[in-house]
Amino acid sequence: MERTKVRILTDEEVKDNRDVIVIIRFKLTREGTIEGSPVVSGQGSNSEVVAKAKERALQAVLRSQPFKLDPEKYDLWSNVELTFHPE
Repeated sequence: MERTKVRILTDEEVKDNRDVIVIIRFKLTREGTIEGSPVVSGQGSNSEVVAKAKERALQAVLRSQPFKLDPEKYDLWSNVELTFHPE
């Protein structure tokens, strides 16, 4: 998959929380929609900012459905892990 920048924290939130990392794991159907519930994890020194980042990252992923991917390569993209960080 291609790397894409998605803003999940404001500049002010990032300024003092550069250690925030959010990981979302999910399985896609052949039609490119999320199957079941994504697993969202996060870490960082400020739990309030981590919680905001997790919710915003999840909403960004959910709004992106359906993903437009080559159906012939389903085995390559059916399981997805996305990492969100301030870099």
